[in-house]
Amino acid sequence: MKNFLLVTLFFISFQVFSEELEVIKAVYTPKDFYVGDLVTLHLHVETPFNGDIVSPLEIPTGEWVEIKSINLVSSGPEESIIRISFTSFAPGLRVIPNIVFGEHILKEFKIQTLSILDDQFSSLQPLSPQMLPPGTSLLVVFVLVGLVFGPYILFLIIKTLYLSIKIAIKKYKREKPFRAYYKILKQLKGSIKESSVRSFYVVITEQLRVYLSVRFHKDFYSATTKEMSYLLRTIMEEDSTEELLSICRFADLVKFSHTNASTLHREKDLKTIIEIVHQLEGKEKSHARF
Repeated sequence: MKNFLLVTLFFISFQVFSEELEVIKAVYTPKDFYVGDLVTLHLHVETPFNGDIVSPLEIPTGEWVEIKSINLVSSGPEESIIRISFTSFAPGLRVIPNIVFGEHILKEFKIQTLSILDDQFSSLQPLSPQMLPPGTSLLVVFVLVGLVFGPYILFLIIKTLYLSIKIAIKKYKREKPFRAYYKILKQLKGSIKESSVRSFYVVITEQLRVYLSVRFHKDFYSATTKEMSYLLRTIMEEDSTEELLSICRFADLVKFSHTNASTLHREKDLKTIIEIVHQLEGKEKSHARF
């Protein structure tokens, strides 16, 4: 306790007996500064008679100002220059903390800090709490847009998926007769040399009638060759109609007159039917892989 009182008395006596520095001129850079600006202050002071000014061992702190550095720029017989860098956090005319330069002290020096705020904010204000987290406004906008347009966008997505599925099912059902007939044609090609001429033409023409009846919803199966000629012209071009009718007429000769046909002839007729069926289905793929 005794030591504490001695230390306290020492500092009090130091403050009392220290020689106060007389300021001749103060030069601010920048000349006009605001709250938060970094300012350099050059103080021109009278050089004391009882000794030179020495740089302070400790930089004082203040509630409204942050002193970043204190340097003795020059020390002459009559005038010394001290450079102080600081940042003020409060507007108005305020006194900086006392600065001790060895046996000398700078006391009660005031600086004027400008502010773009109104006068009612001239004193230090506590930090305002953050009202909203960063990005909240943007998030609110997205949520509102989602609430307004979300159901409509969801409706469009569901509608698009429904139409796509409906089209896919319709296409699958439409191509089902083609797939069935195409499978039969592949089987005929694989057994064209082993099967008889009559069985080849019976299968290829009867299944052709089944395919055309199911695919185009017309009665090709029970139609005569003449009636079939009329029906074919409603679904295909004239050239294709004649080629198909020619095969059907030749098939009648094989079935009823036992007309013979070479393997090459049968392969040619099979190729012609495949090309016509592909044209009817609107398929661009070639029958080369058949």
